[in-house]
Amino acid sequence: MDKTDDTDHRKPVTMRKVAETAGVSMATVSRVLNGSGPVNAQAAERVRAAIASLKYQPNRAARTLASSRSAFIGLLIADIQNPFFIELMCGIEEEVRQNRYLLIMCNNPPDPRTEEQRQYIEILAAAPVAGGPKSTSTANERVLGYRQALQEAGIKHDPVLEHRGPFTEETGQNATHSLLDLDPPVDAIFGTNNRLTIGALRTLYVRRKRVPDDIALVGFDMRGWANPDLLSITTVLQPAYELGRAAANRLIQRIRQPDAPKQEIILPYQLLIGESSHPRRQPGLIDGHWNAGGMLK
Repeated sequence: MDKTDDTDHRKPVTMRKVAETAGVSMATVSRVLNGSGPVNAQAAERVRAAIASLKYQPNRAARTLASSRSAFIGLLIADIQNPFFIELMCGIEEEVRQNRYLLIMCNNPPDPRTEEQRQYIEILAAAPVAGGPKSTSTANERVLGYRQALQEAGIKHDPVLEHRGPFTEETGQNATHSLLDLDPPVDAIFGTNNRLTIGALRTLYVRRKRVPDDIALVGFDMRGWANPDLLSITTVLQPAYELGRAAANRLIQRIRQPDAPKQEIILPYQLLIGESSHPRRQPGLIDGHWNAGGMLK
């Protein structure tokens, strides 16, 4: 085979080539692919045979543009560098791909006022997009869990020990400084996000606090922790990949059946006990009284 033949062989097979091979019009090929309109049984069989022999792959993007129905699903990722969101995104992409949709993904930094984010939203406005409330419900639920744990342990809730802010390392750093400046200082910190927990670790290092000897630390979704040989962090792990698949599947079902009833899906989590939460000889006991740990949220 000469170079010209080899180059032609590698060219993508077009619908026109399928039509020529089957001896039918492009409109007939389109009707067979989309299952729309009447097609002679023998002609349909020739089209399917041509598709199989040529290994034709329909261009889903082109088919979407030619139809009135969108096959795109938009995804805004809060932090593309966060290992949790990377795993979540992989689950979403797998489910979307298996259902023959196209995924449009944009990184969505924390500040919603930037011009770039407004452009992303305008681009995705014409496609089905799954959105959530302005407040972060997951963070609120973790706060409720923290307060419930205090109540069950017989520890009085102190609002001073709760610090809210964006899920960033800077928030974790600043909040940890504030908690360490209390009198008496806290002896445990719970970060409701991996970025917050890493920020807390940075401040503890700067303030020369030993974990867990001086202060215990528990995080959330500390997958991909950069220094596991130095310190293993006790962490709550969510099934991010499975969560992404379940969310994408539910969205696709709602697209196909808009009147379908709402459904709550709860996936199991894991609590991995690491070195960062090992108790001291008298854990939490300061001057004969229990001191509640601080919470970064």
